[in-house]
Amino acid sequence: MTAQKPKKESGEERRKARRTVIQESFNLFLVIPEALGMVRIYMRDISRLGLSFRTEMDLGLKQGQALKARVYINPAFFLPVECKVVRLGATEIGAEFIDPAHPSAHAISLLQDFFDAAEKAGTLVE
Repeated sequence: MTAQKPKKESGEERRKARRTVIQESFNLFLVIPEALGMVRIYMRDISRLGLSFRTEMDLGLKQGQALKARVYINPAFFLPVECKVVRLGATEIGAEFIDPAHPSAHAISLLQDFFDAAEKAGTLVE
C-alpha cells in the first residue's frame, strides 16, 4: 500500500486527487455485473474521486461509459458505486465516481484514509 503523488504531465498534475495503491497489501476487488457477471477484478488503486483496476479480459468498455460496479471489502460485503470510464489502457482502466458525495464514494475515501494510517502504524509480514 503506497500513497502516490499524482504524476505531472507537461508541468500540470494529471490527477485531481491523491491515490492509494492497494493491490500489494489488501485484496479489495471489483465486480461489474453488467459486463462480466460476478467475476472478481482486483483493484489497483483508489482515491476520493475514483478507482483503477487491471484486467487482461476484454470488458468491451468505452471512454465515457457509465458503469454500475461493486467494490468488495470482503467476499460478503460490498459498496455499490456508479462510475464513468475516464481512462482505457491496454490492461488498466480508470474510472471516476459519478457522484463523489455518494455514501459509497465517501466510504471509499475513508477507507483510503484507513489504508494510509495502517501503513504508518502496521507491519507487513513477508
